[in-house]
Amino acid sequence: MNGKRGQKPQSAADVATLIAIIALLIIIYVLLLPPQERRDLLNITAVEDDDVSSDGKTSPKDTIIVLSEKPGEVSLDVEPENEHTLNDINLFSRSQSETLDIANTVFVKRSIFNNKLQEFSFDLNDLDLIQEVDLLFFVEKADGVLFIEINDNLIFDIEIDQGRLRTVKIPTQFLKDKNVIKISVSKPGFIFGSNSYTLSDIQIVKRFKVTNLEVIRKISLNAAEIDNLDEALIQFSLFCNDQKVRDGVLNVLVNEHNVYSDVAFCDRGLTEIEVDDKFIDEGENVISFSADKGDYLLDDPLFITKLKGGALLTFDFFLDTEEFDEVWKGKRKAKLFLIFGGEFEDVKNARFEINGDIVRVNTKEGDFTRDISGFVKEGQNIIKIVPLDDFIIELMEVRLEKP
Repeated sequence: MNGKRGQKPQSAADVATLIAIIALLIIIYVLLLPPQERRDLLNITAVEDDDVSSDGKTSPKDTIIVLSEKPGEVSLDVEPENEHTLNDINLFSRSQSETLDIANTVFVKRSIFNNKLQEFSFDLNDLDLIQEVDLLFFVEKADGVLFIEINDNLIFDIEIDQGRLRTVKIPTQFLKDKNVIKISVSKPGFIFGSNSYTLSDIQIVKRFKVTNLEVIRKISLNAAEIDNLDEALIQFSLFCNDQKVRDGVLNVLVNEHNVYSDVAFCDRGLTEIEVDDKFIDEGENVISFSADKGDYLLDDPLFITKLKGGALLTFDFFLDTEEFDEVWKGKRKAKLFLIFGGEFEDVKNARFEINGDIVRVNTKEGDFTRDISGFVKEGQNIIKIVPLDDFIIELMEVRLEKP
């Protein structure tokens, strides 16, 4: 017998325990190794952050992505430049006049025993806008002092000559919505004498302020314009209707964001305002034009959207010498990779022009891949999308993959 007297043989359970302890120690050792040494020991290839494509999918470690764009909606209805007409805009604060006919002829006379006076009424419905009011009349015959009252307030008591046109200013503080004019003449100096006036063409001329210093225009922008927007502009030509007021300030707001504030220079030609794309929205947009004073015409105003290639969406990517050589020698393949949005059953129909060569896409699938190795060149490369239907491209990439 090999064992000593009184000692039991080692059991299978003891051996298993020993193996488990050794395995545990090996695992702990591997876990404590630096990451790179651990990968080398276990022959594991790491997946780095740069290997994750914009679509959220992991591509092989040696894939090079030279273009990654999100074109969004492509549409047949989108033009390279879209003009939204805003209609002519008049901003003004000006004085206007209006004439009220009171009477054709007025005769007043006064003696010691008799007083013939005349009363007339007129209404002012826009009293808060009135700047001044004048009473006009022509003096046919004059004898004595002429008295004129407005709402029991004496505003005129002068002896005037006949054959003259007279203007009497009516103080605005005496005016009401409903007004009464009283015309009379002074007493004569002799007991048996009399004074009288004959007036003709009696009129009230009121001058009031008319204000229109803010104008609102609304436009609607579609999704294709917003998704593919390259530049947004507001254009107009400004003319001054009142050359005396030349220092008014013009303000332009887009969706309550101020995009322009400057002195309103008259007859300066075309004014062009660039609008930040973060101020505009898909759907309705509100544009406000305002001035603090003056009288201006904004002629032929336009809101213009310039798109990235318009209906021909244009993108570019660059291949350096080493990358192009690998494609040319077959060490890598250049592939066009597309992911579509919208409904799954929608047809995605378009022509992709790559440096003048054409790749046709006509599919109902959610993605599309095509080898374009024969179309690429060293240096700058251009891709144009020519949509033949309306659809959505959520992601477009050009990848250089090893076979």
